[in-house]
Amino acid sequence: MIEHRTRNVMIGGRRTSIRLEVAFWEALEEITKREGLTFNMLVARIAIARTSETNLSGAVRVFIFGYFYSLAHQRVPSLPLGYESRTYN
Repeated sequence: MIEHRTRNVMIGGRRTSIRLEVAFWEALEEITKREGLTFNMLVARIAIARTSETNLSGAVRVFIFGYFYSLAHQRVPSLPLGYESRTYN
């Protein structure tokens, strides 16, 4: 049986929860250490970069895959832009 964990995250001042497999939480922790971001900052960036049809848990999984895929192919992984880099109407 695959173990899942749920964590709360703040995105734009709103609290939401994400349920992921333990391996994905560990991967997110590794990425935040490598990139010097907090967990909330990274997940918020993923959230604002996703398409409206994508649920947050799925967007996080796809981001993690892409990040480590880039590293495996000796490319620099890209991070979604943060709120400070976006223009809102």
